[in-house]
Amino acid sequence: MLGHSGYPFDMKLVYLKHSLFFSGLLFLILGFTVRIQAADPILRLETGGHTANCLWLDFTPDGRELVTLGADKVIRVWDVTTPSKPRLDRTLRIQIGEGQSGILVGGAIAPQGDVLAVCGQLENNVFLLIDLKTGKVFTSVSGHSGTVRSLAFSQDGRYLLSGGDGITIGLSDMDAWRRSGKTELPTTTLVGHQDAVFHCTFLGTGPGMKVLSTSADQTLRIWGFNGVQWVTEKRLFHENSLYYQPVAAPNGKQFAATVVNQPVRLFNSDGRLLQSYGSLTFDHPQGMIPIVDFSPDSSKLIYGMTGQFNLGGSGVFDIQSGRIDARFGEHNNTVQTIATHPAYSKGKPLIASAGGDANEVYIWNGTTGERIANIVGRGAAVYGIAVSDDGKQLAFGQKNGRSITVNADHPLTRTFDFDSFYPGGSATDSWTNWRRRNETANGWTAKTPENLYGLIDLFHHGRQVSRIENTAGGRVICYSFSPDGRRIVVGYDFALAMYDTETGRLLKEFVGHESTIWSLTISPDGNTLYSSSGDQTIRAWDLNGTPDRNGGVPSLLNFFVTSDGEEWIAWTNEGYYTGSPGADEFIGWHINMGIEHQADFAAAWQYSRAFRRPDIVSRVLEARSTSEAIRLVANQQNKPAVPQLDIARNQDELAVPVVQITSPIGNANTGATTIRVTGTAQPTGSLPIEEIRVLVNGRPASGTRGFVVQPKPNTGNTSVAKPFDVEVGLLDGENRIEVIATTAYATSRPAAVVVTRNAPVTIRPTLYVLGIGVSKYEQSELNLAFPDDDVNQLIEVLKEQSGGLYKEIVTNSLIDEDVTDRNIRRALVELQRNVTQHDVAIVLLSGHGDLADGQYFYCPHDHDPTETAIYGIRFSDLTEPLKQMPCKVLLCLDTCHAAGVLGPQGQRTRATTSIFNRAVAELTSLESGMVVMASSTGQQASIEDDAWGHGAFALSLIEAFSGKRHPNVPSKLKLPCDLNGDDVLELVEIDAYVTSRVKELTGGRQQPITERGRIPSFPIAVVR
Repeated sequence: MLGHSGYPFDMKLVYLKHSLFFSGLLFLILGFTVRIQAADPILRLETGGHTANCLWLDFTPDGRELVTLGADKVIRVWDVTTPSKPRLDRTLRIQIGEGQSGILVGGAIAPQGDVLAVCGQLENNVFLLIDLKTGKVFTSVSGHSGTVRSLAFSQDGRYLLSGGDGITIGLSDMDAWRRSGKTELPTTTLVGHQDAVFHCTFLGTGPGMKVLSTSADQTLRIWGFNGVQWVTEKRLFHENSLYYQPVAAPNGKQFAATVVNQPVRLFNSDGRLLQSYGSLTFDHPQGMIPIVDFSPDSSKLIYGMTGQFNLGGSGVFDIQSGRIDARFGEHNNTVQTIATHPAYSKGKPLIASAGGDANEVYIWNGTTGERIANIVGRGAAVYGIAVSDDGKQLAFGQKNGRSITVNADHPLTRTFDFDSFYPGGSATDSWTNWRRRNETANGWTAKTPENLYGLIDLFHHGRQVSRIENTAGGRVICYSFSPDGRRIVVGYDFALAMYDTETGRLLKEFVGHESTIWSLTISPDGNTLYSSSGDQTIRAWDLNGTPDRNGGVPSLLNFFVTSDGEEWIAWTNEGYYTGSPGADEFIGWHINMGIEHQADFAAAWQYSRAFRRPDIVSRVLEARSTSEAIRLVANQQNKPAVPQLDIARNQDELAVPVVQITSPIGNANTGATTIRVTGTAQPTGSLPIEEIRVLVNGRPASGTRGFVVQPKPNTGNTSVAKPFDVEVGLLDGENRIEVIATTAYATSRPAAVVVTRNAPVTIRPTLYVLGIGVSKYEQSELNLAFPDDDVNQLIEVLKEQSGGLYKEIVTNSLIDEDVTDRNIRRALVELQRNVTQHDVAIVLLSGHGDLADGQYFYCPHDHDPTETAIYGIRFSDLTEPLKQMPCKVLLCLDTCHAAGVLGPQGQRTRATTSIFNRAVAELTSLESGMVVMASSTGQQASIEDDAWGHGAFALSLIEAFSGKRHPNVPSKLKLPCDLNGDDVLELVEIDAYVTSRVKELTGGRQQPITERGRIPSFPIAVVR
């Protein structure tokens, strides 16, 4: 809960008045309550980068990798052999808990490159020694009386220092640990500090090696070994501030020390002050601490800092001249940590630094100050939030308003509509349209006393009635009264809580956010609290909710929207989710195995069969619980309610199977056209394996058709492995062969091998095009203007590709009255029969779509909207043959037209949106492996115009493939859309043009989507 755990130093001394840009460093100086339930899987956000502050990073000794970790409780290892194209190589996971438990604040890499030490808010104040290559936890090291916050290896790797909230420093013998088979770690204790240790490090190496440490007792100590024990050789005291971080020069002759609110100081190895660098400070230094590192040759200081409204200043400082050699200014918020490449002084002047609104990591050139790469996930902190007057829409913004006031008005840029349960358009940042918060209610007002950290005074009709004191939560960031004024909700750096206004008594804590609560608002009916956070999420809470077994009120619903607004996901704490196609990559379950073991992770897509339920998720706010939402959905469908699944309670049924490939082993090369693949699929729970699929480069392997293993009942919880043995057809060049297994609820991670076929003769593919379009229906009121022209023109344009990438173009079209159930099925069977793994198939589907019985239907020529289930063609029947084709398949969907069946533009229902998007998600899932280009989101209509002679989506595709602009429709976009100038049009280039062109044509009213799941981009046409 919200108990006070003590500050490492007197917060009044360094009151963070301007700490809007300093929030990451607060993790280093505040204590937290630790919640750990090792047995329960924990839902986590995964965006491809850090979702909270990256608090420590460093290059590996060989310079080939960059290790990053931080407040999102994850260790990421990036391949930086090509610095301009960093690639996430692996993610290492440890035991974590809810709230702040598991936050990582420090690390160190052994000079041998094999061991990573990490520390932070870990169980029993331990730090961990981890195998850097595999993520295996070698051991947890206990003995500290408080959280460990600083780690450092000696230059020869023989020793490891550890320090933190306890007053002692540990010096561990790594040589002895290695000799013992990594089972025993003898540790010496350095005693002398009178308060928490901030940082510790080694200075020099060999017999004269020293230890440097800083503490909340306002001292910097230099320690030496006298032959018997480690003793303080010199004690430096700063009368006006605190020494924070000592940084040793690699040459062992000097060290730098950062000072809170003061210039960086440089000392010789005996502690004599050599220089004080006033240029390495701030215009407004209140509560700011620079981050520094030495270059490998000890001639430069690499620094990172933050100044008021001049954010993210970093650079390279030449020690001898006292000048700044280079500056890097792309961080837009606090620089949390910085490191130099081991070859910095040998012609590779690379620097890595972390910090920014999206928790970015930059790699930049220390000589020129130019950016080389930006490592960032898909999300960003959510700063602003507001609710509409009718409570049916939410507005939010991911832009920092750069205000240091409580209840800052950060910009509102996007909306989410609860009726359609889909992101809406842009937000109008106006108080008349959006309710940000209730700063007053029934005569109640609030005030945060200046320089009193974490306090808020409450007044009724101008008279102070109570005071709220929550120093453990950090700064007061935002607050809102309930409409009746009887309660107040306060958002802090590390907490979200509700209090009684009369007494100031804590009523409940809302637990789920893992970073600063930037904004909050309460629904007009006073029942729902919405909050936005630096952890990149929006969360909805029941203000009348009761605490769970861990003492906090969990959220009702959670939202994540990518920083570009293109993708989103909403999920419940039980794991039910909905979102844009492919969004199930954004969440998953962290599965603790104990503090001594590496944790596991299961992505949401592995449970899509059980948990992708837009019908349930969209009802949660109305129902006020997931279980009640399930009941409401069942009643609507006239079906009995299915049992609610929960990954914590249903671990046996939801156990993820494991696939092992026994042959070929590792990567292989061959000249043959096929290769034999063998192995086993092992269930890990009581449910049997239902299906095994073999994929080559994301598509069904030629000849396997995703072969099915007949399930056999297991005996009790005894797992029965299913063998597989299949001959897989190979393409020329690299073939990534993946095998996946599924049970009734869960899908395995793919087991993979790469087989390269060195073909003597390259086989050119055939392009198959099937176009289906209906403009004229039997019921004339359903007629559309251009689907027939759209399909015919696209086919003609694609025919022009003959002789380029393709040896042949084979086309087939069904238009208007020819579009019948039987003709479509016949065309799909013929297509499936003809294609090989070498080919490409493009299927164009244009016309009306409709809904019935919770499913999506394509409307043929004779469609009757009053009996869709009889006359419509079930979408799954249309797409099942496409899923089984071994070739690359591109499905172009233009079935959301404005007139007729689905109603006028803007009238899409919640069911339309969720079912359409679910259909696209299933097509692009790992098992299906298709690429889908849809004319619009499920919420939007496809727009036609007589001036274009086509729909916007079709016209954009025609222009992209042909390279020719429509003569009557000007554009600012470049044609041909060959972005890299190689005369080959890749899928991503076609997608980029179509997306921009449709938005241009429709004024942003229509937004096409392209989902390709795990299929890499591939050449699809050439410039003509």
